[in-house]
Amino acid sequence: MDFLNLLDSNIGQVNVIDNHPMNLSEEMTKKFDTLFPTWPTVVATVLSLLLLLLLLTKLLYKPVKKMHDDRRKYIQDNIDMAEQDNHEAAKDREHANQELIQARMDAADIIQRAKTEAEQVRANQIALAHSEAQRLIINAKSEIEHQEQKFKEESRESMVKIALAAAEKVIEKEVDSKTNRDIIENFIRDKK
Repeated sequence: MDFLNLLDSNIGQVNVIDNHPMNLSEEMTKKFDTLFPTWPTVVATVLSLLLLLLLLTKLLYKPVKKMHDDRRKYIQDNIDMAEQDNHEAAKDREHANQELIQARMDAADIIQRAKTEAEQVRANQIALAHSEAQRLIINAKSEIEHQEQKFKEESRESMVKIALAAAEKVIEKEVDSKTNRDIIENFIRDKK
């Protein structure tokens, strides 16, 4: 509605300025002709647009594209570096796991060797204890035999003395002591 009012007021102004009466259709044709550009205007506008596009491409698009490409390259480099770091970390983790497995195997070997050595020491100590016990038993038997022999000798001596004393009293006769001793020893030997 505003456009029509404006158009009507412009039509009235044109009539007043020119002071000749125009018919409405001519006036409308003039107005519509002014709405559409002419060929030189279109060519100038297209050339201006192309020049503007060229300038914008040179001044804005290329720097923005370069900045975009640089940013993309920076991001890709960071991704590649992160992948490489992850790969190296995985290799380091695998290496550490291998070292841990090797350390556990070494520890198991050390424990096995310690057990074997402890078993050998134990067997040696048992053998040493058995040999010491055998030596003590042999010494004790030897000592017992010696004490037994000593006891027999002492008891024979005391029996001889008792027998001599008894024989002297029984016989009451004086016989020399060597003869008495021989008689008693013969008597004791016969009794065994």
